[in-house]
Amino acid sequence: RMSLLMTLYENSWHGTLDRKSFIDWCGRNSLSEQNPLILSSLISYAADESIRYEGDCPEFTDCLRSIASDPSRGHELRLMAFRQYYKSARENGQLEELYSIWNTRQAYPSLELGERDYTDLACQLMVAFPDRAEEIAEIQSEHITNPDRKETFRMLCLAASPDSDVRNALFASFLESARNRRPESRVLSALALLCHRSRQEEALAYIVPSLDALEEIQRTGDIFFPGEWCSVLLKNLQNDRAKKIVDDWLVSHPEINPLLVTKVLQALDR
Repeated sequence: RMSLLMTLYENSWHGTLDRKSFIDWCGRNSLSEQNPLILSSLISYAADESIRYEGDCPEFTDCLRSIASDPSRGHELRLMAFRQYYKSARENGQLEELYSIWNTRQAYPSLELGERDYTDLACQLMVAFPDRAEEIAEIQSEHITNPDRKETFRMLCLAASPDSDVRNALFASFLESARNRRPESRVLSALALLCHRSRQEEALAYIVPSLDALEEIQRTGDIFFPGEWCSVLLKNLQNDRAKKIVDDWLVSHPEINPLLVTKVLQALDR
């Protein structure tokens, strides 16, 4: 079954299998799958393809909710499904339920969420409910006691802000100085919110400045940081417009280190 799943995933990735059909197929099979490895792969592969699919995937999202709320499932798999659920949810009813879970600190029966989950969920809700963003930020901040995690959340709030000027200023600060790109894990989390799937149109404007700064990012950052930067930047921008922007940039910059070119192409084609 794992071999079949991998074959179908590759065909969906290459466009020889209808992407939406594959995503829905994964969702339906995840409801009956008992093998933890195959189940986690069903969720992971469908989540990857849902990024490339520009429409909604309500059937898959409903399946994620069913798994997350099922106490007969293993706790780690339920957590995996729940984390993907709050990243994939788009319908108002789903978002309101997630807001209630975050606000009451009461998830599904026997599903225990930690501070990280509530913080990540808060960031997703700030994007989904711009009119509640300030309230969500204030409440979630009160639940964070560790100074480093509180500072991380402060940056994430800027990235999730409904004010585009605030978001653009944060992005610009990352390119101004290497000091502003540390700690790198915090910056990558913020960049992921800046390039949120619901903000693809605005995030397209981040591509060229990011690529222009790539050589400096390589010189001043961790060895893996350039690849991670490209991956986060382009993860939710799997569309023809983003690909054209990247292709045009590569054509106009033939002098770029081939290793960096490879990282860009890998991120674009992931």
